[in-house]
Amino acid sequence: MENSNQNHVLYPDNIVVIGGGRWARVLAEALCNIVPSDISITIHTSHNIVPMLDWISERNLEGRIKVLQEWPKFNFDVSNIVIVVNAARDHENAITRVLDKGIPVLVEKPVTLASKSTKKLMDYA
Repeated sequence: MENSNQNHVLYPDNIVVIGGGRWARVLAEALCNIVPSDISITIHTSHNIVPMLDWISERNLEGRIKVLQEWPKFNFDVSNIVIVVNAARDHENAITRVLDKGIPVLVEKPVTLASKSTKKLMDYA
């Protein structure tokens, strides 16, 4: 099923996974099996770029997943979503940066390490 105009509402055009560990790999690979091939999947990892690139090569996913070390830049001419699976201590910063752009975000648990921070983000969202 391709992301044609009539199916466009079923999938975002661009999915960004923020994190460089096991969960980022698990989610990215699952996304490759779920969403049509014309959906862009990008992993942002500031600390784990080489192992992530090696993993993508081992899985033959070079044409399917891009990896960025720098913070992602979003094209607002298309729909974007972000999945945050980086270290829990970095969730709040990542969530805030994504919400500042008005982009829908899904965050693994725990959302933050402090209930006060989570409440602040919930109010902000």
